[in-house]
Amino acid sequence: MDELLSPALLVRVALGVIRGGEAEREAWDRLAELVAKPAADRPEAPPAAQQELRAFEAVPTSAARAEELIHALGQRARKESAFDEALNAWVSDARHRSYTHNHGSDERGASLHGSVVQAGAGNLVTFVTYGPQRHPLDS
Repeated sequence: MDELLSPALLVRVALGVIRGGEAEREAWDRLAELVAKPAADRPEAPPAAQQELRAFEAVPTSAARAEELIHALGQRARKESAFDEALNAWVSDARHRSYTHNHGSDERGASLHGSVVQAGAGNLVTFVTYGPQRHPLDS
């Protein structure tokens, strides 16, 4: 995988889908189609990344789920050059759409900062925390 696929990019696209973003929906659908294609070495078995994609869809702000999906995609990309090329094209396109969308007139997007996803639309900013929560005073 030449292009850098990051948890922040996956979270940004997933949150864009949740908000009804057309560009994000198209990008997500393309990723789902890519992942659903049978693996060259095991055409009868469902691709491992498909399970990870479903798990990430269930918790789209989970950096851990995003990392697992990236790992599964990377394993397949190392085995199949055609998949690697298609995945690199997807990452490049998703990053471009995300950048264009975030820097256009509609300032809607998301970024991942440690355990916090920052998402904003115009003047509205939302912080979503994922993972186990502990109060600072808990021992």
